[in-house]
Amino acid sequence: MNTTSSRAVSVVASALLLLVVITGEAHAADGANANAQPPRLVSMSPEGTDSEDVRQIRLQFDRAVVPVGRMERNSQEIAIAITPRLACQWRWISAAELACNLDRANAARPATRYSVSVPKRFDLTADPMDADRSFSFSTSRPGVEYQWIKTWDSPTAPLIGLRTTMQVSREELERHLQ
Repeated sequence: MNTTSSRAVSVVASALLLLVVITGEAHAADGANANAQPPRLVSMSPEGTDSEDVRQIRLQFDRAVVPVGRMERNSQEIAIAITPRLACQWRWISAAELACNLDRANAARPATRYSVSVPKRFDLTADPMDADRSFSFSTSRPGVEYQWIKTWDSPTAPLIGLRTTMQVSREELERHLQ
């Protein structure tokens, strides 16, 4: 390699090193500003009523709260309480978003109201929030998709057929139909 080539390589290497140092200091300053305030929980899903086929509950924060690295967590590491209890497989989707993943066998039950309590210190590796948070959601309730009169047992007693939006027992139908 001649001296001109080695000088060019040296200049490029120095420029890259300077860029890394400046960028690192900028990110450190951003991180210091972001960490001045506790993280805020900005959205949770699902929310409201009639959530269908709930197989994931997501918590989104306003900034990164955990370092990138080991993103899966076991239930002992996450202090979030879901009632009725769900068999969550906890995982940070990003440094700012946590998910409770549910397999098909452990999906949220239909026609159920769930309460989620998130204490300010919900993950030992995460920055704590300023206060505890809670929210709730309800899964879809069965509905009548189609109904028909099959026959008449008497002039005032029709035998009615129903097709529902999800499988329900006869006893449950009899208990809830009016």
